[in-house]
Amino acid sequence: MSNLVRITVNQKEIEAQSGANLLQTLLDNGIETPHFCYHEALGPDGNCRMCMVEIEGQKRPQIACDTFVEDNMVISTKSDNIMAVKRSILELELINHPVDCPICDQAGECKLQEYYMEVGLYDSRLETPKVTHKKHIDLGSNVMLDQERCVLCERCARFTTSYTKTNELGIVGRGDHAKISTMPGKKLNNPYAMNVVDICPVGALTSKDFRFKQRVWFMTATPSICQSCAKGCNIYIDHNTLKYGTPVIHRYRPRKNLAVNGHFICDEGRLSFKEQNEDDFRGTYSRNLNINFKKAISKMQKLLKSESNHTLIVLSPSLLNEQIASVIQFSKIIGANVFCPLERYTDENFGDDILRSNDRASNRWTINALKIETDYNKFIDSLDSARLVINFNHKLLLNPERELSNKLTNKINVHFSEVECENRQDSEISFAYAPFSYVSGSTVNENGHLQQLNAALVPTEKKPDLLELIHIVSEKKVSHTNEQIWQNEMRDLEVFKNINFSKIPLGGLAFGESNV
Repeated sequence: MSNLVRITVNQKEIEAQSGANLLQTLLDNGIETPHFCYHEALGPDGNCRMCMVEIEGQKRPQIACDTFVEDNMVISTKSDNIMAVKRSILELELINHPVDCPICDQAGECKLQEYYMEVGLYDSRLETPKVTHKKHIDLGSNVMLDQERCVLCERCARFTTSYTKTNELGIVGRGDHAKISTMPGKKLNNPYAMNVVDICPVGALTSKDFRFKQRVWFMTATPSICQSCAKGCNIYIDHNTLKYGTPVIHRYRPRKNLAVNGHFICDEGRLSFKEQNEDDFRGTYSRNLNINFKKAISKMQKLLKSESNHTLIVLSPSLLNEQIASVIQFSKIIGANVFCPLERYTDENFGDDILRSNDRASNRWTINALKIETDYNKFIDSLDSARLVINFNHKLLLNPERELSNKLTNKINVHFSEVECENRQDSEISFAYAPFSYVSGSTVNENGHLQQLNAALVPTEKKPDLLELIHIVSEKKVSHTNEQIWQNEMRDLEVFKNINFSKIPLGGLAFGESNV
């Protein structure tokens, strides 16, 4: 049972949990308190001393990260005495720091920069040469180390000790010769290694993939959901469009969601943005020939009429909820059976007991909840009697194995896909559509957690929204916006009937909870 108490911070009274960590309480209440070594996922360490606060009744300043909330505490985070303490600590941090902010990738999101400007320590008293360390050290796993920029907060070492339990990093040396290093004979090598770049408060650890690519103040961060597996980790998509240029995604970063992924994401999910940047499949095709969009639509509509009741639809278990609902409604209109074989979506070598799931279908939960047929043998039996096969981005048909490829040879094949399919030369029509970073919608992870995605980029004429494509192909009989689909098509789906799309919170919603 919660035990709430009242404390006073900077002459303002707030309510807090008795016994809670004081620093985290201050941060949760929007009270910015400088800190380097503390991280919510790693706990207190107490080595940087930057989180010093004055507590009435205490003889000297206390570190907030190792102090617990008590009733009637009176705290000051900005008194003259505390600001003087912070200046002294920052002066020690900056004695050997290279102060190379103009060329540092962390510029714009560096805590040392922010605290320096806040505290106002603008005049250096240093008269001796700085102690130098190694720069541009390749630690492995796309991570570079600049030992001179390091403030020895030890977050990275604690991450590899307590989170991944791989123990690659530690502090070696003493005094001003102390530095972060890999253990002898080791490289930084674990599936979550690049998280040390995110938790590093300064520019000591940088991503080889992102170094010198873009300044953070030129980018927009859009909250979204990783689609690499069924875990549904929360991410930020950092992107921008340069003048006269095309939209570019520069990186994915983890977004805190304690109900799903905590504070971190795996490296494979983090780097999956490259697939979307490198994808050049756009437009509409007949066999290998690029054809006019209107001509492709007309051809598709004629096929639907001529092959009525002889059509089979296959959809990917990684489609968004709205896309799945749209396909189901489309199938009812044209009288087609819908299948979602789950072969090709399980990877026994991928999962672990941290965040990665063997299930590589990001929305399998919805497929199962809607009772869409997943049995491969039943799919093959139905395929034998079908003449028109419409594939909505299912891996099995985008890159079919020989046996399945032979069965598809005598069929009329139509593909709606994010990426180019291997057998495009055998496809009557191929439509490219925009991947998840271009559209908004929702998905449900393997634990039944409903989450929203937001569009970071804008679909183009050559790569439109799948909902818009289905709307046009169905002669406007299927809705084409998320709001309309939730009001119409999804209202008839039992599992979603108590959900209000516009009120799904940023952190998602566990099924069983209603937000109507």
